[in-house]
Amino acid sequence: MRNIPAPGTMPGHPDHQLDCEAAIESEFLALAGRAEAAGWDSDTVAAALQNLACSYGRGRKALDEMDDGLTVVHTRILH
Repeated sequence: MRNIPAPGTMPGHPDHQLDCEAAIESEFLALAGRAEAAGWDSDTVAAALQNLACSYGRGRKALDEMDDGLTVVHTRILH
């Protein structure tokens, strides 16, 4: 397992997502390869990785929204 490089661009930069994809691609492919070597077929691995990525995104968004809500409540309590 290799270290994943830090971002070379700032969020909002047109290449930011592409830079992230390039940074994590080898780990992603290694994970998919290990799953296939364990006996999972490539279509199932691809579907599982896609579902996990979507779940991760939804979970992060929910946490961010919860943090935003707590900030609003905290601000109202203090003022």
